[in-house]
Amino acid sequence: MQVHVRRAGSGEPLVLIHGIGHRHQAWEPVFDRLCAHHEVIALDLPGFGLSPVPEAGMPADMAATVAALLPVLAEWGVERPHVAGYSLGGAIALELAAAGAVASATAFSPAGFFTPAERRRALAILRLLRLNAHLPTPLMRVALRSASVRALCFAPLVCRPAALTVERALGDALALRRGLGFPAVARAARDYRFDGARLSRASVPVTIGLGRS
Repeated sequence: MQVHVRRAGSGEPLVLIHGIGHRHQAWEPVFDRLCAHHEVIALDLPGFGLSPVPEAGMPADMAATVAALLPVLAEWGVERPHVAGYSLGGAIALELAAAGAVASATAFSPAGFFTPAERRRALAILRLLRLNAHLPTPLMRVALRSASVRALCFAPLVCRPAALTVERALGDALALRRGLGFPAVARAARDYRFDGARLSRASVPVTIGLGRS
């Protein structure tokens, strides 16, 4: 399985995993600071960013996603790294911790802790944003010059959407449009819920950060 990464720094390895429809560039605001302490590996999940859909198709569920990532880490020579992620990436980080495959896990607003209504709302918002991302690129570029438009489009995803630059916002919108793995991951999310009891049996440090709505 081909997975695109940005890799830099030295020290204990730290793998960074983005959310559904996003890309490894989400970590750019903290990437260099993390490189001062770790070998940092920010990846594009299969079917997102610059990582293509696997030849065998997208993993059918979370268990298959984790199983597919483990040999990729081995190919990179990364053994029991620290891992951090948000949303979908946060859920993957917790699943890796529950499997005992990482040294520690940090999850920001991880998927899998929602109620059925919250899950439906989140997926509906993401699908609407992805639909809007299919507008002509020049039109999106002009519209996103407005801080209020950026706030309207990205408020469901980030705390300070108006702080996004036009190029960053446009790049994220295009990543959402081009993420061929989105439909499969969205379908799998309908049946996913994290089993917290598995973490109680994990022998690695785990940190979960949840924002206020």
